[in-house]
Amino acid sequence: MAKVAGAQNFDGRNWHEQHIAKRTRAALEEQDRAFAERHAGDTLAELACYLRRCAGHWHKSPAPCEIVGGSYIAERFGSWSDALRAAHLNPVYGHPHNRSNGRYQREMKRQIELYRAERDAKRAEREKKNLERQRVNTARAAAKQADEPCEAERTEAVL
Repeated sequence: MAKVAGAQNFDGRNWHEQHIAKRTRAALEEQDRAFAERHAGDTLAELACYLRRCAGHWHKSPAPCEIVGGSYIAERFGSWSDALRAAHLNPVYGHPHNRSNGRYQREMKRQIELYRAERDAKRAEREKKNLERQRVNTARAAAKQADEPCEAERTEAVL
C-alpha cells in the first residue's frame, strides 16, 4: 500500500491531550453557565461576598478564569477590576494561562478519570458482544455439524 503525498501518521498522544482539553473547556463552560443561571437573581453584594470567599481560598485576588462564574461576575460588575474593588480586594491580579490555573487542572484530572471510565465501559461492552457472538457462532456450528451426517454415515449410505 503506497503512502499518499502529504499523509501524516496519527499521533494518539496529541489526540488524547486535545480531546481531554476540549472536554475540560466544555465542562468549565458548563459550570460557568450553571453558575450564571443559579445566581441570576443575586445582588452585587452577594456576588462580592462570594468573590471574597474565593479570594480567601486562593489567598490572593483571583483571575476570572480561576473561579466558577468569574466571567458572569465580571459582566455583572462591568469589569473584573470593578468586581474585585466591590469585594474590597486588590484589583491587581495575575492573568494565568487557562491551563495553568488550579480550577482547570482539577477539572482536567476529573475529565481524564471520566474518559478512562467511559473507555473501559465501552471496551467491556465490546468484549461482552464479542463473547456473545462467539457463543452464537459456536452453537450454530454445533447445530450444523449435528444436522450433517458424518463421513462414515455418508459412505455407508452410498454403498
